[in-house]
Amino acid sequence: MKKIFSIFAMAAVVLASCVKEQAPVLNGDQNDVATSGNLVEKVFTVSDVESKTYIDGTVANNKVVVKWCADDAISVWDGVANRKFTMVGEPDGASATFKGLVSESATDFYAIYPYDENLQYSYDEANQRMVFTVVKPAIQYANPEGGLADGSAYACGKADENGNINFVNRSTLLKFSLASGMNVKSLTIKGNEDDDIIAGTLDIKYNETNNFTLGWKSAGKSTEITFCNEDGSNLKTGVDHYISLVGNKFDKGYAVTLTFDDGKTITRDSDKSIQYMSNQIYSLASKPLSRTTFGATYYEAYEAGEDIVIAGKVYNKADEGALTATKLTATTTIEVDGMYFLAPEEGSTITLGTNKLNNIVLVGNNPSAKTQIAHSGFRLNAAAKVAALNVILPDSGQQLIQEAADGAEYVAFDNCTIYPTKASSGQICYNGTTAKTAIQDYRMVNCDYIFSKEAAERDGAMMLNCVTTGADVTLKNNLFYTNEPNVATWKFKLATVKGKMNSFVMIGNTFVDIIVTGGDTGYCKSGVDYENLTVQDNLFYVSQDTKTKNQFVFNGALTPSSILVNHNAYYQVPEITTEFNMFGTTPSGQSKTPTKLTESPFSSMDHANGVFVKTAAAASYGATR
Repeated sequence: MKKIFSIFAMAAVVLASCVKEQAPVLNGDQNDVATSGNLVEKVFTVSDVESKTYIDGTVANNKVVVKWCADDAISVWDGVANRKFTMVGEPDGASATFKGLVSESATDFYAIYPYDENLQYSYDEANQRMVFTVVKPAIQYANPEGGLADGSAYACGKADENGNINFVNRSTLLKFSLASGMNVKSLTIKGNEDDDIIAGTLDIKYNETNNFTLGWKSAGKSTEITFCNEDGSNLKTGVDHYISLVGNKFDKGYAVTLTFDDGKTITRDSDKSIQYMSNQIYSLASKPLSRTTFGATYYEAYEAGEDIVIAGKVYNKADEGALTATKLTATTTIEVDGMYFLAPEEGSTITLGTNKLNNIVLVGNNPSAKTQIAHSGFRLNAAAKVAALNVILPDSGQQLIQEAADGAEYVAFDNCTIYPTKASSGQICYNGTTAKTAIQDYRMVNCDYIFSKEAAERDGAMMLNCVTTGADVTLKNNLFYTNEPNVATWKFKLATVKGKMNSFVMIGNTFVDIIVTGGDTGYCKSGVDYENLTVQDNLFYVSQDTKTKNQFVFNGALTPSSILVNHNAYYQVPEITTEFNMFGTTPSGQSKTPTKLTESPFSSMDHANGVFVKTAAAASYGATR
C-alpha cells in the first residue's frame, strides 16, 4: 500500500548558549508565594524566534514565522518557587517582555513556556541538574480556527546576567490540513510499538553540558495523542493545524486515525521508521487529508461529500447542477455528458466516443495508479467544459481536443499522462485560424507530457495550434520530455496562432530537450501578445543543438500590462554554443537570460519511465514529483 507520510523538515535547529550552572537552594513552599520570603519585581526579555507560541501562517526562508500572543505567560523558577510572569505591553513579533515577582536573594532564573501553576521541580544532585516536571496530555485541544493552540508547545530557557532569556523549543510540530467535506471530530496518532511514548509525565532536565533534555516518567505514559476541538465540534477544514509532539523516533512508524461526526473511523498505518527532532516542523502529508489519503477511491470520497479538485476546478455532489456520478468497471464507450469514475476490470476498456459533449469529467478512480482511456479526441460543443484527473491519454492519431472551433469554456488536466499525436504536428488542440477562442481557460497541472520519438522529431511539435484571443492559459508543475534519451522535440510551441491572451502562467515546469527553432523561434510564437504574463521557477534542460543559433522561450516584442518573470534556470551541455534566452526582445525590467546551471540539474534521467531526479542545486526549479 502506498504510504502517505512524506516528512519534510521546515525549521532549522537553533542551539541555545550554555550558561555556567550552580546548584540552586531549595527552600520554602514551592507553590506558596506567601512563604517564599521577600519578593522584588523582575523583568525578562525574550527575543528568540524559536520560542514557538503562535504561528501566523507565513513562511520566510523555509521557516514558519512565529509570534508571541498578548495573553502569554511563563513560569519562572527562582530557586524558591514557581513564579507567574505576564507580558508587559504588546508583543513585538518574536520579542516580548515579561514581568513578575521573584525572591530578592535569587540569582539564577529558569523559565518554562507556557505558565503552569502545577509545575513541579527538583534538583538532581547526582547529575547536578535542574528537573522540571510537566504533563504532556494524551488529549490535545486544537485552535478552532487552525494554527497552533496557545500553550501547546513547551519551550525552556535560562536568563543571562542582562535579563535576556534564550528560549529553546523542546517540542516537535506536526502539520496537517483537512480537505473540504471532511467532517472530522478528531485525529489520533498512535505509535506502533509499546515504547513509542508521546504523552504522559515528562521531565525537562537542564545542566551545563546537556542544556535542556527530556525524559518520560514511568507513570501515566501513553503511545497516542488525540487531537480535537475542546467543544467537540468538527476540526476546521482548509487550514493548517499543528499537533505538538515531543521529539521522538518511531522505529516501526505509527498509525493515524480520523474519527468522523457520525462515529465512523478510518485509519492509515505507516511502517516507515520516522525520526522527529525537537524544534522542527514536519508535514504529516504533502496534501490535505482526505478519504483518498486513507485508501478510499475517488468515487467513495465524492459520494461521501468530499470535493474533487481538478486543476483548481471544484466538483461536489451537493453543488447546484452537479453532474451525475457514474462508476465504470466494464468495457464502456462514453457518449453523453457526466462525471465518470474509471475503474475498468482487467481486460476491460473505457473509450471516449465521438459525440460532441457539453460537460464531461473523467477521473481515474484509484488514487495510487492512473487509468488509461482510449479516445479519438474530445469533440466539444460551444462553451463546453472538460476535466480529467489521474488518467492516461495515449496517442490516438488525433488531436486530444479534436473539435473546439466554437470555443470551450475550460479544459483542465490534472495528474494526467498525455501523449500528443504523431500526426498533424502533435498539437493538443487545433482549429486553424478560426476567428474565435478555441479554449477560454486551459489548465494543465501536475501532468507528464510525453513526446514519442516519431512525434518529437517532427519539425513543428505544438500544444495549442489555435486562436488564443481572450484566453487564459496556465501550466504548473508539468514535466515535458521525450520517451527516449538523445531525442529532441524541435520547434515546440505552446501557442502558435497570433492573438492576445488575457493571461499566460507558466510556473514550476520542467522541459527536457524541448527545443525551439525556425523562423518564428519561441515556445510562444512571435506575435502572440499577453495582457498578463507570469513565468517563474521553471527548469530547461538542453542536450541537443538547435538548427539556428538562438533559442528563445518568448520571441518578438512583449508589452503586457502585468509581467512577473523570475527564478528560472537552464542547463545545456558544454558542447552546445547556441545562446539560450528567455526573450527575443527583453521586456522592461526583466532578465533576458535565466540562471545558467554549470552542472546537469539531474543526478539520474530515466526517459522510459519519466523519472528525472534533481540535484540539490536544481531542487528549487522545475516540476516536483
